[in-house]
Amino acid sequence: YKPDGSLDASFDEDGIVTLNIGTSLMDTAYAVRVQPDGKIVVAGSSLMLVASANSRISQNDFSIIRLNGDGSLDYSFGHKGATITDLGYGVDVAYDLALAPDGSIVVAGVATNGTDQDFAIASYQSNGTLDTRFGEGGKVRTDFFGEDDFISSVALQRDGRILVAGNALKAT
Repeated sequence: YKPDGSLDASFDEDGIVTLNIGTSLMDTAYAVRVQPDGKIVVAGSSLMLVASANSRISQNDFSIIRLNGDGSLDYSFGHKGATITDLGYGVDVAYDLALAPDGSIVVAGVATNGTDQDFAIASYQSNGTLDTRFGEGGKVRTDFFGEDDFISSVALQRDGRILVAGNALKAT
């Protein structure tokens, strides 16, 4: 948007970007950050159709896209501007993201573990590939009490430590 609230036509020719990521059935954005170089990082989820032995099922996966300042996909990021990451057994949703000074990206949200939902974090290098030095293959999942847990917000400290806030359900 322009300062006066009108759409900025220099952004994707009409001020609006609508994308379908890869072969996803539906994409939802939950978080957006602008890098110092003006590129725009968006995180959320992509509903993917997955073929199994006897049927086809759908599952949500973390998804990240990076746009250039004009709204076009940044093809130097991930695969043609997007990265989709499977973290669990069905529902994986990235609710927030944080940008590190070195250009890396931390994405946080929720991942299903087969019975309930866990805190989920993935770390990506500046080119959109998972940072395999982080957790297990670039991913960390934490289950607190065997119930549904989710991260709603993430921040990075100056020393690189990751802070998250969310909900950890404990049955009484």
